[in-house]
Amino acid sequence: MNPMGTDFRSFLQEVKANFPTEYVEIDKQVSGTYETTAIVTKLEMQKRTPILFFKNVAGSDFPVVVNACASRSVVAASLGVGKDDLSDKYLHALNHMIKPVAVSSGPVQEMVLAGDQVDLKKLPQITYHNTDVGPYISGSIVMAKDPDTGSYNCSYNRLMVKDQKRLGIYMTPGKHLGQTYEKCEQRGKPMELAIVLGSHPAWCMGALFIGPYATDERDIMGGLMGRPLEVVPAKTIDLHVPAFAEIIIEGEVVNFEREDEGPYGEFTGYSAGRIKRPYIRVKAITHRKGAIYQDVCGGPHRELLLMSTIPMEPS
Repeated sequence: MNPMGTDFRSFLQEVKANFPTEYVEIDKQVSGTYETTAIVTKLEMQKRTPILFFKNVAGSDFPVVVNACASRSVVAASLGVGKDDLSDKYLHALNHMIKPVAVSSGPVQEMVLAGDQVDLKKLPQITYHNTDVGPYISGSIVMAKDPDTGSYNCSYNRLMVKDQKRLGIYMTPGKHLGQTYEKCEQRGKPMELAIVLGSHPAWCMGALFIGPYATDERDIMGGLMGRPLEVVPAKTIDLHVPAFAEIIIEGEVVNFEREDEGPYGEFTGYSAGRIKRPYIRVKAITHRKGAIYQDVCGGPHRELLLMSTIPMEPS
């Protein structure tokens, strides 16, 4: 069995064709404030976790997809295996990593918005719970580079939309991204970040790897796909980004400055309070024509819980 699709949109097309009960398109306009989360919650109460493609989200031109990784069967099929073989597939990828390959161009840079054109508010503004301070980006893979080795770290971090050009970020103390930021801050240089939206499940599972600091999670993504991740130079920062992602937000974490971040409803079922944290200054947003915004519902929802447990099993 081959992996389903090579990027996010081809994966969605294959799910629609091969798993019709696991894919639902919603034409009706919905609000990003609580409504997408309410629909996910209602379905979960019925023991259902289909991929939801919201075609019309109020206030944004981008459609929103949630639950891309909420079904173990679909995630397994996306990697070309049955659900009982998922752990073995992940273990095989760890033992047969494939490094990324640089290409000269990719569809993720069909549209380039920089400088005064940058406006995070044009992306879907998703607020999950009435305890959240406001909209968050929760379904993105954050990529950064170690200043010594050049090895990349990929992780999921909650990102608070502060205004048109700034994002609050929570970096778990002691985790790899926080260590990279400490290195950059000690050198007095901002940490450059690429925020990736619209990722094939193999990329999602690779980014969630739990292991040594030196491991470049992009190599695991390649191992899971059975082919190298194609990357292209970012426009405003010294990083390579997935050429076939849907949307890339390019930015840098400002040194020695802290601002309020939170509250935000976490996977524990509790709301994490407001505290002073670093923030990101966004330099550019690039995206495909007709880009699809990938979201993961904040809070104790099936997708978030499943995504975090699959990479734990082989460990």
